[in-house]
Amino acid sequence: MGALRARVLVEAAPVDGLGAEVEAALDLDPVDIEAIARLDVGALLAFEIGVLDGVDLVRAGGQIPGGFAGGIEPGLADVPLQLHASYSREEILAALGWTNGGRTPSTMREGVAWCPDISADAFLITLKKTETEYSPTTMYRDFALSSELFHWESQSTTSSTSATGQRYIHHRDRGTHVLLFVREQKEGLLGASPYVFLGPAEYVTHEGDRPMAVTWKLKRPMPTEVYLASRAAVA
Repeated sequence: MGALRARVLVEAAPVDGLGAEVEAALDLDPVDIEAIARLDVGALLAFEIGVLDGVDLVRAGGQIPGGFAGGIEPGLADVPLQLHASYSREEILAALGWTNGGRTPSTMREGVAWCPDISADAFLITLKKTETEYSPTTMYRDFALSSELFHWESQSTTSSTSATGQRYIHHRDRGTHVLLFVREQKEGLLGASPYVFLGPAEYVTHEGDRPMAVTWKLKRPMPTEVYLASRAAVA
């Protein structure tokens, strides 16, 4: 998927004459456009995400801040998500390959998704939780400790000795990734709020079991507005 992100703008459907500029900004190699027709729905949505990110940035006259996930962690080269951009749950899961095999976003529970296609755990985090929207067992305490450190609670059934808990703790040794996505609240004025992609993170430490209280360190500092919103959510 990585090589497909913008080339269609150049060879198939230029947008406002920006195809070449988008291709240059994303530094992509040419691909056979016929390959695009063979993509499944999830892959096509992921492809669209990468294209639109590039178009928006070029139109704004800017470069890609922090680049795509693969620029931060090489093992994520095929993930078409831009650091600190906003995405819906459906866009995130499609981009990570979680929807491959017929799974639908509505079946995802508690904001945790293991994505085997890219060997990554994705955490979709809502900072402000209310009792009307979340059950007592999912009122997790998730918040920023600093612009780089994030306190996150696992699912209430996850222990540090379980297979999942061990994957979290030893993800670097095992070659898996941890990706954090954060939003302030579940619903906004226009419906479901999108998530900000904070990028890859590394395990620092944890306390407790069921749930585990894990401290993650981001590979890149989070945006100031996200940090302030996180602090306000737990004030």
